[in-house]
Amino acid sequence: MEQTLDKSYITVQTIRILYIEDDEDHALLFMEMLSAIDSISPVVTHKQNLKTGIEALSRQEFDAVILDLGLPESRGLETLSRFLQYGSYLPVIVLTTTDDLQLSVEAIKAGAQDFLVKSEISANMIARSLRYAIERFGILDELAEKNENLNTFATAASHDLKTPLRNISLTIDFFRNDHGEELTADAHEALEKIQSSVSRLHSLVDSLMEFTKAGSKLPASGFFPIKSAMDEAIELLHKEIESREAQITRDDNLPEVQGNYRLLVRVFQNLIDNAIKYAGA
Repeated sequence: MEQTLDKSYITVQTIRILYIEDDEDHALLFMEMLSAIDSISPVVTHKQNLKTGIEALSRQEFDAVILDLGLPESRGLETLSRFLQYGSYLPVIVLTTTDDLQLSVEAIKAGAQDFLVKSEISANMIARSLRYAIERFGILDELAEKNENLNTFATAASHDLKTPLRNISLTIDFFRNDHGEELTADAHEALEKIQSSVSRLHSLVDSLMEFTKAGSKLPASGFFPIKSAMDEAIELLHKEIESREAQITRDDNLPEVQGNYRLLVRVFQNLIDNAIKYAGA
């Protein structure tokens, strides 16, 4: 059953709605509310069960879905889950007869854009929910695309960065194996520092990849001594410390912490670098 509510007398936004509801009385009341909305012109396709609703997705295009969670085939979040297997590319507003806050939270987490209680809805509430659901879904879809592009870029950048690092490591190994006896102790020490820096850069690239995949949340790397992170930061800055004749003092009885080791090293590196740079300024 497809109905177009005529609102040709005013410039409004046309929204194609798939409405899945098995209760005819509720459906009639809902359609009356839609007809009273001036801000949108809904084109509604009403289906009475989940099967025919899903089938409609392959035959028509929709802007939003209004889904009753209590259908003949399923109840509650199972209804939403089954529908999203086929209609996850559309914003979904779920309807229920109970004012269950926990259910609403779980529905939003599962992929719904909004949650309406049948006994409390009005025409204005439906219009607002439709507009916000479509807008939010568009923003989330755009964000997902940007994250996918970021992951693609990060993967390519990781490969491009690791290739020269591997070449540097191979060159160091070549010098050690073929010219080790000719190198002075200072040269061996310099090669060791280069190799150490290469290993740290390699680890940093891996951490950046983890950060990108985690979506701005770095995974914790367990417990570790703060002193170790600070020592590595000082080693990374040894040239700056020597050139400025800076002295770094700290308490050796520092505790262990839980977090991301590479990130804490970076924090200490920035703090010490700034302290050296602006000392006496």
